[in-house]
Amino acid sequence: MIQIDPRSSTPIYEQIIQQMKELCFKGVLKSGDKLPSVRELSTMIVANPNTVSKAYKELERQGIIETLRGRGTFVSENTGESLDERKMEMIKDQLKPLIIDAFYAGIDFNYIHEWIDEIRKEVGGIPMLQIKKLTKTLDGVEVLKEIDLTLESGEIFGLLGRNGSGKTTLLRCIQQIIQPDKGEVLFENVSIFDHPLVKRKVIYMPVQNPAYDRYSYKQLVRTLRTLYPDFDVTYANELMNRYGVPETKKYRELSTGLKKQLGLILAFAIRPAVILLDEPTDGIDAVTRHDLLQLMIDEVAHRNTTILITSHRLEDIERICNRIAFLEDNQLADVLNVDDLKENYVKLQLAFNQDLTLEMRKKGIPILESTGVFYTVVMKQEDRESHEWLRSHEPKIWNELPVSLEEIFIAKFGGKRRW
Repeated sequence: MIQIDPRSSTPIYEQIIQQMKELCFKGVLKSGDKLPSVRELSTMIVANPNTVSKAYKELERQGIIETLRGRGTFVSENTGESLDERKMEMIKDQLKPLIIDAFYAGIDFNYIHEWIDEIRKEVGGIPMLQIKKLTKTLDGVEVLKEIDLTLESGEIFGLLGRNGSGKTTLLRCIQQIIQPDKGEVLFENVSIFDHPLVKRKVIYMPVQNPAYDRYSYKQLVRTLRTLYPDFDVTYANELMNRYGVPETKKYRELSTGLKKQLGLILAFAIRPAVILLDEPTDGIDAVTRHDLLQLMIDEVAHRNTTILITSHRLEDIERICNRIAFLEDNQLADVLNVDDLKENYVKLQLAFNQDLTLEMRKKGIPILESTGVFYTVVMKQEDRESHEWLRSHEPKIWNELPVSLEEIFIAKFGGKRRW
């Protein structure tokens, strides 16, 4: 029904909105037709559930679709009427008898206001994970400096950076495998450092797990059940059968892809609220990679698990994450919404009468490719000074093209190389 183009300059949630509208206008979807749930559609198109939810909320705001409690989401019967007004009237009708009951029960309206404030705070939600001013020095080198980051429930967050930038160190500090020099990590406002049992809710899956090497699946399950009271054996067995992972082989005897799958299955079976994944799709084939990504999306869709993931497979990050950030010069920079990413950057194909390579590098304009007087560059949309400088050299060709996360990454970090 919906076909997503990850290479398009249009954010994924906007693609969903546009295609859903088109299906309605063409009569493919008719008033009253039931739509896939957020979970179902995110699974069908292999996209982040938060992205699908964002699209559905906008379609609902525009009156294109409506959600009926206990029944599902449907194409709206009356798209001409403002859905916001209809919802407000419905909520008002529901609240009226409750307020009347409170009045005759003699409940002070100040209490009602306090209850509303409490509910509003619950709806706003306590952050699932907060990192505050986290700093770490290793071998005399400051690897992390005053890192601040907040992760919400049901979020898939991508952490990007070059090799050695401190991504793994940050994950290990969050899980308290190594202690930070300064700062704190809070799980639902509770300090992980002061309350070690909270770590049961925050699971770290490293690139390699030599502690598993000598054990088979069943042996690992027995061990993990003693450490994690919420470990779900039924769920683990279901996933093992679904993906055909051998249960009798020792972990060290498995291929790289099967090790990744087994590690992820065990991590999710622990039923954590937060899972930290370090390069989970590195060194595996396309089929296994697809299965792992689908497993992550399913986990977020069904259990609202929060995932913090590092990866050099930027197409994976772009597809499943709703926010990303770059670790650069030991600090966290450019925390971005993936849907807005392509709106913040632009790729330009340019041609000039003369060679401007040295001048561009002096100006700090990242060059993706260059052949003679032909250039491909990536820049921030807001960098008006560089845009005007390029225009001042009267380019013979000026083409604006869709930009990918990989191209932004190369432009951001490749520009620091010594040419």
